[in-house]
Amino acid sequence: MFLKCEQGCHLTTAEQLAIDYINENENIIAELTITDIARLAYVSPSAVSRAIRKCGVMNMTDMRCKLAA
Repeated sequence: MFLKCEQGCHLTTAEQLAIDYINENENIIAELTITDIARLAYVSPSAVSRAIRKCGVMNMTDMRCKLAA
């Protein structure tokens, strides 16, 4: 599991779908944009952005760096 939100952090259904998609597809996430992830997870780009921020990742560049580490 790549992304995990802190306990007490409440996610909307759309945000949880985005996190689930990211965690299930870690191997291709570095190649995708927020818009791509949103389309594939059937959520809005803003839901993806909010979800990753709630998990402590500032943006896609930060997420790519964490995936590479």
